[in-house]
Amino acid sequence: MAVKKTVVCGIYQNAKQTEGTIAALEAAGFAKDAMSVSPRDGKATLSVHCDSPEQEDRAKDLLKQTGAQDVSSDDKVEQVFVES
Repeated sequence: MAVKKTVVCGIYQNAKQTEGTIAALEAAGFAKDAMSVSPRDGKATLSVHCDSPEQEDRAKDLLKQTGAQDVSSDDKVEQVFVES
């Protein structure tokens, strides 16, 4: 079964800056495996997979509060779960 999820992304000046954001997201109830950091050209993109519009809004707020630039979201992500 495919489930639509939203991904919220923000760009930080470096990967070190994402550490506080990850801690804040975890404190807000986000699972660590719902986050990923991708370093590129000296900067870092933090991505957060969200299960609901409320989570999307909270993730956007936290990324903005912690200094992320170009915060955006995309709902064209599918995660496929296989029932065993």
